[in-house]
Amino acid sequence: MAVTNTAAWISSVTEANPGYRALFFEEMQRLIPEEWMSLAMEFDSNGAEEVYEWLNDLPEMQAFTGAMNYSDMRAEGFVLKNTTYTGGIKLARATYDDDKTGVIKARITSLARAAARHKGKLVLKQFTSAFADVGYDGVALCSANHPVSGGVVSNTVAGALDAATYNTGVAAFQAFTNYGGEPLGFSPTHLMYGPSNRATAMGILKADYISDGTTTISNINNDGAVLPFYNPFLVGTYAAHWFLLDLSEDLKPVICQTRQDAELNDIIDSELLEVRFNANARHAVGPGLWQKVYGSSA
Repeated sequence: MAVTNTAAWISSVTEANPGYRALFFEEMQRLIPEEWMSLAMEFDSNGAEEVYEWLNDLPEMQAFTGAMNYSDMRAEGFVLKNTTYTGGIKLARATYDDDKTGVIKARITSLARAAARHKGKLVLKQFTSAFADVGYDGVALCSANHPVSGGVVSNTVAGALDAATYNTGVAAFQAFTNYGGEPLGFSPTHLMYGPSNRATAMGILKADYISDGTTTISNINNDGAVLPFYNPFLVGTYAAHWFLLDLSEDLKPVICQTRQDAELNDIIDSELLEVRFNANARHAVGPGLWQKVYGSSA
């Protein structure tokens, strides 16, 4: 099969019609889901992979006693390798020749939508592997064995979502400390759930009172302290997964790095008389700060 530029036709569809590339870019920017951005720290990438040497401890201000207080970087590095992603559409030459821009623009818009949502899907799917993918401290994002000050700290609980496990999670979240034993001051802002946990999540977040099985207390969520966060990928094997998240700061539970944003290109096949549009992007998603998430695989 010969793929070539031909003088008899056009050398490049996007060069002959620059509006297609502009349409793709504009639609992709317009359609990027905002909610996934609240879950991830975004970084630019300048190579095939990036090494994240996270702080061994989160820094705190202390009284000056003659020596500065510094938080050490971890000795080991957490590596994220970029992956190339691509998607495309093809049209017969006759369709291109006869189109009054309607069909082609609609197809390019659909391609832009897929490109815009792709990183968001990867970020949301990170929570399906939150108990498996190893993070910067050598264990999974949600683990009972995060190494802290010579011991271990857990940010996970065994149990289906209910008032008792919810209360356990909130209390544990608020008890996270730095290496010096000082409370980090983190508190959950969102409860993430999948389709099968929706009714339970709404019942917990909107109830006037909740119980841990022995004590009934006034629900702080009457003032919207913890908001719902729906994750459509928590289905099947992951249907029982639920998470508490602190999304109030720049530090997030997920990393999203971008080597190359999606770009629109075209190929002309002179033998098959086809025009192919393709979108290519390079990026990676991985575990971020475990102190910003508490979860259960039930």
